Formats: sequence, structure tokens, C-alpha cells
Amino acid sequence: RSLADRPKTYGLPPVHEYKNEPAETGEQASVGQLQWEVIRHPGVWILALASGCLYVGRYGMGNWGPLYLQLAKGYSATAAGSVMAAYPIANLLGSVTSGAVSDYLFGSRRNIPALIYGLLEIVSLLALYWIPPGNPLLDSAALAVFGFGMGGLLVYLGGLMAIDLVSRRAAGAAMGLVGLFSYLVAGVQDTLSGYLLDASRTVVNGTTTYSFRTVFTVWICALALSTALAASLR
Repeated sequence: RSLADRPKTYGLPPVHEYKNEPAETGEQASVGQLQWEVIRHPGVWILALASGCLYVGRYGMGNWGPLYLQLAKGYSATAAGSVMAAYPIANLLGSVTSGAVSDYLFGSRRNIPALIYGLLEIVSLLALYWIPPGNPLLDSAALAVFGFGMGGLLVYLGGLMAIDLVSRRAAGAAMGLVGLFSYLVAGVQDTLSGYLLDASRTVVNGTTTYSFRTVFTVWICALALSTALAASLR
């Protein structure tokens, strides 16, 4: 029941007729026309690139964060997992509240809160890198801020902003294109991050160490580009 089809499939009038509103552009368009609407919309491609860059930071921290905490900050595997727990919890909170934030605080504009959330992500990732070892509360706080911003941006870039850009019937195609591009970039990120970490490996007196400076730079630059692109959309 929660996944009901369009009213027309149940013998009901379209929403615009029921509310006595003008028909939305694309209401009578074919599937091919709707797909073409998405493909030729520059805003959708900007959104896809912004989301792809966002996924660099998302999967960078999600996949490599526990290793970073262990190798760079001296946590055990269990302790690293406990510190990382702040990330998904805050991520959920950011996702749940993001719609209300944009609707009630910014008049349904998504680009302004996206800018704020993106800046929170960048600052929190920088803080996580510069916080010295032995500060689990500070590390957890940085990850919580990062997760909160990430949760909000996933809703904006992966859903709400796509819906705002195209007609109602084309929204699913737009979200699909954004999602496809995002996961393609995420796969490239994982390979690139692994290569950069392996290239940073040094062995001194039989002890292997890794530098996370380069991968953090890549993640932060990707998030900065994502934030700029998202903020440029109206």
C-alpha cells in the first residue's frame, strides 16, 4: 500500500485535475521523452557529478576510516569500531531531519543547506585528521558531524534536488542517473584510495607504516567540489 502507482492506474483522475491545477509539463510525455528530458538537462549532470564526488568522501571514510583509526591513531579494531559508530548514527539523524531543515528553515531551497552540510563535512574531516591520537571523544565528535552532514547531503543530492530539477514523472529517471554515476565513482574511489595508501607505505626496521595525507586530500577536495556544485544549483 505504501508503494501505490499513479492515480491513473486505479481509475482516478490525475492530481492536477483533482486539485484543479494546470497540468505539469511532461504529464503526457512518453517514457522516451522523459528519459531525454533527464539526459539533456545540464542540472542533472551537475547533480550527478556532485553526488559522485560526495560518494568519494562517503565510501572513503566508510571503507577506510576504521583502518585509519587503527594505523594512524593507535586504536584497536574494537575501539575503532566503537568510535566509528558515531558516524552511522549521526548519518541517520542528518537524513531524517534534512527535509525539515530545507523546507522550514530555507523555504524549500536545497542548495543553501547543502552548502552548510558540505562545509560541516570538510571541517569535520580536517579535524579528524589533525586531532592527535588518544582523543576518542573528539574523534567521535568529528565523525558524528561528518555523518550528520553526509546524511543530509545524501537526501538532497540523491533525491530532493533531482525531484526539484525535472518534471514529476521524470524524477525517477533523474534519481537513477544520479545513483548510477555515484556508485561508479565510488568504485573508482575505492581502487584509487587503496593504490594511494599502498604507494605511501614505508618500512623502517621491519615496521610498516602508511601515510593518509594523500587520501585525505583526495577525499576533502572531492567533498569541496561536491559542495560547490550542489550550491550552484537553484
